[in-house]
Amino acid sequence: MPTNATVNAEQRKQQVLHTATTLFAENGLAGTSMRMIASSIGVLPSSLYQYVPSKESLLEEIVIGHLRAMNTEFHRVVDRSLPPELELGELIRRSLTLIDEDPHSPQICRNEESTIRQLDGHQQIRSLAASNHRLWIASLERGISEGVYRRSIAPNVAYELIKDGLWLTGRWFRPTAEYTLADLSVECVEFYLNALMPKPSPIGSTAGNP
Repeated sequence: MPTNATVNAEQRKQQVLHTATTLFAENGLAGTSMRMIASSIGVLPSSLYQYVPSKESLLEEIVIGHLRAMNTEFHRVVDRSLPPELELGELIRRSLTLIDEDPHSPQICRNEESTIRQLDGHQQIRSLAASNHRLWIASLERGISEGVYRRSIAPNVAYELIKDGLWLTGRWFRPTAEYTLADLSVECVEFYLNALMPKPSPIGSTAGNP
């Protein structure tokens, strides 16, 4: 059973991670110091090293945590064996929910790409990213093979376009009472499915699915 000290240490660690995530997104890794992180949470810089050895280790934990959360949600979707269009819709909705809850991590993954490649945990990061990629590609390929999506679709290109579009919502989307996250999800699902699905043939046309 965890002690109060253990619980408090874990709470402080999460506070450090949350603060670092915000500062890395706002200032970049190079523009953020351990002193800035310590000042933001009201502790001495030396006390941070009880929880993390460096800001690079913080970056590693942030990226791995983000990719692992995505991976868990994506597996929950594909394990349901939904029809391709419903599966893709759920993958999009889950992505938007996670990005809304944590808009900074996708931005950090993009902005710090070169630094991430040098991290000790890069192999784990690559493995998680590859797993996420495979889940989406398999879903898109199934939709193509079952005739739900156009045969001309390139799954890798479609995935990158969808992923980038969803990740970037964290930079500009802020839900309001008039336009909620659910509203955005409906529009995104409709937009991407319309782009992937075959267009109705003109009346009298015998053309096949392009």
